[in-house]
Formats: sequence, structure tokens, C-alpha cells
Amino acid sequence: MIRYKVQGGQPHHRFINFVALFPSMGEYTTIQLPVWRPGRYELGNFAKNVRGWKAYDADTGELLLWKKSTPHTWVVESDGVDYIKVHYEYFAAEMNAGSSYWDGAQLYINPVNAFCFLLDDPEMNMDVQIHVPHDFDYAGGIPSERKQTENGESIWRLVAANIDHLADSPFVFSRDLSSHDYDAHGQKMHVWMNGEVNFGDFDWRKDFQAFSELQMSMFGDFPRSHYHFIFQFAPYFIRHGVEHENSTIIAMGPSQAFNERKNYDSFLGISSHELFHAWNVKCIRPKDMTPYDFTKPNYSDTGFITEGVTTYYGDMMLIRSGVWSMAKAKIQMEEFIETHARNRGRLHQSVTDSSVDTWVDGYTAGIPGRKVSIYNEGAMLAWMMDVDLLVGSQGKVSLDDVMREMYKRFGKRGVGYTSDDYWNICKELGLNRWESYRYELCEGTGDYLAQLKYTLKHLGWKLEWASSGNVAEDYYGFLVDDMGRVINVVFEGPADDVGIGQEMRITCINGQDVHRNAKEIMQKQTGDLTITVEDKWREYNVEVLRREKPFKRKAVLVDIENSDLRQIWSGSRLGA
Repeated sequence: MIRYKVQGGQPHHRFINFVALFPSMGEYTTIQLPVWRPGRYELGNFAKNVRGWKAYDADTGELLLWKKSTPHTWVVESDGVDYIKVHYEYFAAEMNAGSSYWDGAQLYINPVNAFCFLLDDPEMNMDVQIHVPHDFDYAGGIPSERKQTENGESIWRLVAANIDHLADSPFVFSRDLSSHDYDAHGQKMHVWMNGEVNFGDFDWRKDFQAFSELQMSMFGDFPRSHYHFIFQFAPYFIRHGVEHENSTIIAMGPSQAFNERKNYDSFLGISSHELFHAWNVKCIRPKDMTPYDFTKPNYSDTGFITEGVTTYYGDMMLIRSGVWSMAKAKIQMEEFIETHARNRGRLHQSVTDSSVDTWVDGYTAGIPGRKVSIYNEGAMLAWMMDVDLLVGSQGKVSLDDVMREMYKRFGKRGVGYTSDDYWNICKELGLNRWESYRYELCEGTGDYLAQLKYTLKHLGWKLEWASSGNVAEDYYGFLVDDMGRVINVVFEGPADDVGIGQEMRITCINGQDVHRNAKEIMQKQTGDLTITVEDKWREYNVEVLRREKPFKRKAVLVDIENSDLRQIWSGSRLGA
């Protein structure tokens, strides 16, 4: 067994102290820190936060010799040593759903960031003792034991089956935790909220119960004996969630603004998305990631399933459970379409290739027009396939059946799947033109919008395009943030024609200097522009001509007829 003692250092220094006891593996013992974390398919480079790593003979206290063989691997000379004691500090100053953070008011750790394991025995049990102030409470997926000490601190004990178990079990110790719960089909669901939050008149318990019960009904059961929503509520804007074995961490803010409909809907959307991951990813897992290998990238071409299908169902569960209205459903579908159309990466890279490339730049904007989002494109693909299955079966078969079959064949058996397995099930269940979906739209760069016309027709909608109301985009062909940074350029539009490119900075507009107000200035423009552009070491002026008619880049779904299929598509489908 590996034993750990964890304690926060000086809060303003943001370092967490780790002391670990590893059994020796013989002449050499290789100690490994994970290089990535579940739910984020890119290298995490967690070793950059490690300071002062040292190894000792646990019995004699003698400093042992060691060297790094990779940035995340330490090889210790341990001949004749029974146990190795390792000391190091981890810098925990970042707050998101996949990070670790210590500030004196809370100790929040994603163990995959900071806990090492034995490379030669990753299945070894791990016993963790965390020392925190006595008034801290605990939220996490691993059951805990607590005892008080004479000096007024608390020691909490967590025991994990192995590094995989510990890495997938984030925890929060805080004096600001509040505990809540709700019932979903007899399953008690735990909700932990760290920080103050204002939901106004919204009944979050009722809404959580509704989407939770529909997800459980869709799959037929819930795969965990207990489940924890752990919310980190911040006073500033943040929106990030990560799925785990029997929990999810969700960082959201500004926490005092969830009494506003738009922000509350965002809160519901990310919560439903993360719960759907309890089946899709945590049970229904790609073969490339079964089991997780924390020593290297786990490349997979299935991001359109792991994240795309989850994105679609996260929203659809809110629509189909009645939590969201049909008006909200239209807005969500319009956003999928608009995001797709605005990204010229759809012309250059498939969603399967973009799945592999998350390990390169999947969570940043990247170079213009290189890739697509596995979340958005996968959701679009799932939407079109769902409707196609409903049409072909007269409402009796849908993507629900595909996911249930995936759960039955792979999730419940703990067996990893491949993209071939997914497409074979789609074919078995009667998906029309499955070859086109796979080879043209998923593995190729085919035209989603052409296929979408078929989808919308059967839902009683047609797609129209309108101006966005953003003057810079509508009439000059670019988008800019408040600081003047160009964040998007319309291909062959006025700005593109005169050489304005993404990531350039606009410092002056028609003689008015930009001071955190570029969007405001642009919104007032009615004629041609003289713009000063800063492009690294160059600064120069360009003339941008105003279009007579605005670009139309805002997707609008228009009702053309009543659709029985839309009622089925947006309904619960229980008993269908």
C-alpha cells in the first residue's frame, strides 16, 4: 500500500505539502506522476507545479539517489531499501474543474494533478490522510473517516483501490461547503456547493430531479451506488465541468447571477451534461482508454461520441424532461448550427481527426480554420442521426436505442468499444445512409448543412439566416473584443480584403483610441472606417469599406408546419 500525508502550506504561497511512503520495487523504483487527466484529452504537464521532490530511506532517513527519466517520472535507487519516503510540494493556484487550489479557506485537489504512483504496480492501494482546519467539511466521491487532533485540526482518511480510483475522485475540504440532496427514482443524489450562490426563485432541486430521472429512465438504471455533484461557485465568470467515476466537479460563476434565466440555464446545461457522462464515458468508454493509461496520451477518434453525443443529450434531457421550453430548444439548436457555420475548420478537418487532435490543441482556438469542435460537431451529428432514426422507424427507434445498446454491450460489461462498434449498432438499428454519416460527415468534411435540411424538414422547421446585430461583423466582416483583439474574420469580407487577420489588435478606430471599449466604438459606426492595426512589431492604418447590406450569419429556425415528429423528438420517449 502507498501511504500519503497531505497538508496545505502557507495559504498565500499556494503550495500543498505531500509526504508519501512507497514500498521499494528492488534495485530501482520508478515513481510516476500522471501526464493527463480524465475528461481532458490533452497533456496536463502537472510536473510543472511540483517543487522540491526528494526521496529518502524511510527507515534511516538517508537521502536516496534518483533521476528523472521523463518530466513526470522519477527513478529512485532503492537497492536494500524497504520503503521510500518522498517529499514534494505542489503549487495549487488555479481554479477550474480540473485543477487543484489552496488558499486557507479551502483545500481542493484533483488527485490526478498531484499524486504519484508506482509505475510497476499501478493497481496498488492508496491510503491518504489529509490534515485540514477543524471547521472544514469534506465533499468527494470516496467515503471518508475523520478524527480530531489535540491541536484543533482534523485528519481525514481516504482509501482508494488504486491510482485510477484516486485519480478519478476529486475532493474539496472547505468551511464554506453546504450539503444538499434530492431523490431520483429512489437514488439519493448528493449536491455540494462551495461558496454562496443566488438562484432567486428557480427551483434547482425540481429541475435536477427531472433531468436525472429521465436519464435514468433512458438507460434503465443508474451505474453508481452514490453520486456527488460538487460545485465550486466563484464571484467571477467561469464555466467548466469534469466528469468522474461517481461525481462531477463543476466550477461556475458569477455565483450571484444565477437568478438570471440565461445563467441559470447554463448551470442546468452543464449539470445535465456531466451527469450523462456517468453512462457515456465513465461506463461506455472507448477501447483506447480502457483502462486509462496515465503515462502517455490515450489517443482516440471517438470524441464525437464521448463529448458530442453527451453535449446533445445534456441539452435534450432538459428539453425532453420539460425543464426547458421549445423556445429554448430552438435557441440551443440554432447555436449548434451557427457555431458550425462560423468555423471554417469544417472545410479542413473531420470531427474524428479533431478527436485525435485534442491532444494537440483541442481546448484552445488554435490557428484559424484548422479544426472543428468535437462537442459541437458531434452534437450536430447526433441530432441529425437521432431524427433520421426516428423518421425511418416512424418514431419507434432513436439514438436512445443506440446508446442503450452501447451501455448493454460495453458499459455494463466494462469492455471498451471502437468507432466500428458504434457504427455497426447504428446500422443494425436501421440508420438510413449510415455510410454517408460516417464517411462523409464524421470521417470526412462533407456538408452538414445539406443533411440538416432533411432533419429540419421533418421537425417542421426551415433554416434562415439573419444579421447578428453586431455592427463590426454585419457590415465590416470581423469580430473584436473590448481590448481590440480581432477574434474572427469573415472570409473574403471587407476586413479580410484589406489584410485584417485574426489575433491582430485594433488600437484606433476613426481617430478614437481603443481603451477597453473597441466593441462599443464599433457598434456606433455608420460609414467607412480608418483603422489602426497593431500586428506584432508593425502598426499601420487600413481603410475598411462598409457593406451596403449586412452579412447574415445568425441562424434562425422558422416554423413552417406542425410536426408530429417534433413532438416525439422533444418528448420524453418513455414507452415509445
